[in-house]
Amino acid sequence: MAIDTVGGGSQTPVTDIHYVESTAIQVFDEAAPPATTTDSLTQGFFHSKKRALLAITAALLVVGAVIGTLVATTTHPGANQGKSISVGDGNGEMSVCYDAYQSWTPGMIAQNFNKIKERFNTVRTFQTRGSSNHIIEAANAGLSIYAGVWIQGSQGDIDQDMQAVVDGARAHPDVVKAVFVGNEELLTGKWDQDFVIGHVRRMKQMLRDAGLGYIKVGAVQTDGSWFGGWDLAQECDIMGVNIHPYFGGSPDKPMDDLVARWDGVYSWYGDKLVLTEIGWPTEGTPLNGHVPSMETAKQLYADVAAWAAAGNGGEAPAYFMYNDNPTK
Repeated sequence: MAIDTVGGGSQTPVTDIHYVESTAIQVFDEAAPPATTTDSLTQGFFHSKKRALLAITAALLVVGAVIGTLVATTTHPGANQGKSISVGDGNGEMSVCYDAYQSWTPGMIAQNFNKIKERFNTVRTFQTRGSSNHIIEAANAGLSIYAGVWIQGSQGDIDQDMQAVVDGARAHPDVVKAVFVGNEELLTGKWDQDFVIGHVRRMKQMLRDAGLGYIKVGAVQTDGSWFGGWDLAQECDIMGVNIHPYFGGSPDKPMDDLVARWDGVYSWYGDKLVLTEIGWPTEGTPLNGHVPSMETAKQLYADVAAWAAAGNGGEAPAYFMYNDNPTK
């Protein structure tokens, strides 16, 4: 992981250690998050890589865009013919990840969240502070939120982010599904379980002190990291797991890779888990037999939507992601 300095020194997450130049595609342009791999306890995956995930932003903004089409036309296996999946609609809903890099521009969170609300009921963020509070903006837009706390910056930034969670949750406790402290710290090897545990405990204490101790607090790691993260798991009320088939073991069957890896980590931790990132690149350099492809990205989105609609992936599993961060 790295940290992007935005808005006069404010720290927002960028989601890889080493980046090469951005891969630009005019409508569907997104950089993938820190990827997982079946062997993600190793560090081998951290080489430079070019990737552009299917951007849900475009699907929301462009008439006839791919995601919008998928949402409108994909049917769940076993459902009555003609019944379509609508993400964020009832049991088995999906959520979407939101990169905070735009959140220091006044008005952007509200604009983006209102657009997200057109297709989703829940948003997952990587931090909570910004030019306005992400929890408050989610409530204003009619969204629920997995509120994030970014812990890979300075202690001062972490303190402010945690306080933003308390302030937002105090104002709108009913919209907070849970608080996720951090994102993939164990994968890098730079931070250990004790580092994350300390921040999880502190966030819990701050919520208890505010009379909000019933709000779930957890952490987000890759599937491989969770197999080595038992101590951290015991501290979590909820556990986010990031699974990216592009860096997994099946070159041409990403959904099979997701299901196998989800089932593996689920066998350890059960219903505490929520899938917090999933996606596929549309452009870039092939990696270990995996080929970036718009068609594969579209198919994976449809498959994940059907899988979630069947009740898999935890409560409101999150697709990566809504907005394009040009720094990635």
